[in-house]
Amino acid sequence: MNNRNTLVGNYNRTVRVNPTITNNYLIKQLPVATAYLNRKLEVVYVSDKWIDDFDFSKRDVVGQKLDTLFEEINAEWKKVLKNCLMGKTSEKGLQHYTGNEEEEQWFEWVNIPWYDEKENVIGVIIQTEDVTHRIQNEVKIEKLEILLHEKSASTKIGSWEFEVAKNKLTWCNITKELHEVVQNYVPNIDTAINFYKEGFSRNSIAMAVDKAMETGQPWKETCQLITAKGREITVVAAGKPIFKGKKLIGLVGTFEDITNTIEKDTKNKQQERHFRSIFNSSYQFTGILDVNGTFLEVNETAQKFAGLAESDIIGKKFWNAYWWPVPDYVKDGLKQVVKA
Repeated sequence: MNNRNTLVGNYNRTVRVNPTITNNYLIKQLPVATAYLNRKLEVVYVSDKWIDDFDFSKRDVVGQKLDTLFEEINAEWKKVLKNCLMGKTSEKGLQHYTGNEEEEQWFEWVNIPWYDEKENVIGVIIQTEDVTHRIQNEVKIEKLEILLHEKSASTKIGSWEFEVAKNKLTWCNITKELHEVVQNYVPNIDTAINFYKEGFSRNSIAMAVDKAMETGQPWKETCQLITAKGREITVVAAGKPIFKGKKLIGLVGTFEDITNTIEKDTKNKQQERHFRSIFNSSYQFTGILDVNGTFLEVNETAQKFAGLAESDIIGKKFWNAYWWPVPDYVKDGLKQVVKA
């Protein structure tokens, strides 16, 4: 092998060099982590970057077999190496690696056949790139997306995005569910506003978006929306323009369905009004106490009938109410109830 001309360097730009000492010198300086293996998968040449990436500085690398250096080679990688020795180039692969200090790393591998000047396969060329940070970031993003999806699903908050250059509006699945359209529905920036109820809601959102595009001011509007199935819901529509320099490049925003909240608030207010009408119409003294026995509220009719001011009652302990002719044993009993 030492008498052969050898292809070294970047795969797209190769040079023919001779003799072996020159090969070794050039390969050691390659900026990309690179290793040349013979047909026995023993390391023949290796770049310093490859040794540094895998923390092999304290080990003899040249002459070592690949499975000795890495202890374990998975079945997929073995298949790729076997194919390379048959002259087949592989796609990029991803390999997990644990260093000497139990540090987890991820490497992207490219394995291609190593040819001599007569186009005979004499081994495999391996180039690697440390993509640990990229993988970690992708995992973080994936986790965040899962958490955001779960949160969006439980709170009925959907997101959307508009890209100005592509004139493309994108809705997430939750947003499509809120609009009651099919999941393969493709929204359009020109017609999306028609989902807002005609009148105040549609006008409000149109003016808010126009103002945002002109001034950069974000918006948050409570509007009525008519879904594709004709159901009216109440949403909080929020959005923000994205500028690059002074140029508008997009819009992003959210939809939150607050229909149930509005309905509950309305029901609570109705119940409150009903309670008030009964509470204040009685001439019998009725008071609301906190857990410490302090008056929080009394019915207005009884208060006025007794000629008492609100300050005579509110904030006072019920057992100190001079105007309440209750026997002492009753007051003492009520005190014990409060303490309990």
